[in-house]
Amino acid sequence: DGTARAGFFVGLASTPTWSLEMSSLSQNKCQLCHNTLGGNARDLSSKQRWIEEIDAIVSALRSGRMPLPPYPNLSASAIDRTELWRDADFPD
Repeated sequence: DGTARAGFFVGLASTPTWSLEMSSLSQNKCQLCHNTLGGNARDLSSKQRWIEEIDAIVSALRSGRMPLPPYPNLSASAIDRTELWRDADFPD
C-alpha cells in the first residue's frame, strides 16, 4: 500500500564499530584465550591486533575452528558483522 514501515530495517544497515560492537565481541568471546598473557593463542586484545589478524580470524570463525570447546561457535550473524566491520575499513 506504499505505507512506510518505520523501523523495519533498523540495525540491518548499520555498520558495526569497534567501540560499540567488536570490542565487546573480542572481550566476551575471544579474550578468554586470546589475551596479553601469552601462551599459544594469538593476542587479540586490541583493535590493532584484530586489524592485523582479521583474515585469520574470519577464516577460523567461518570454518568453526574457533572458538575452541567448551565455548560455542559464534552465530552466523556475529561472523557476518565481523566481516562487515572489516569490509567497512574497521570503523572505531
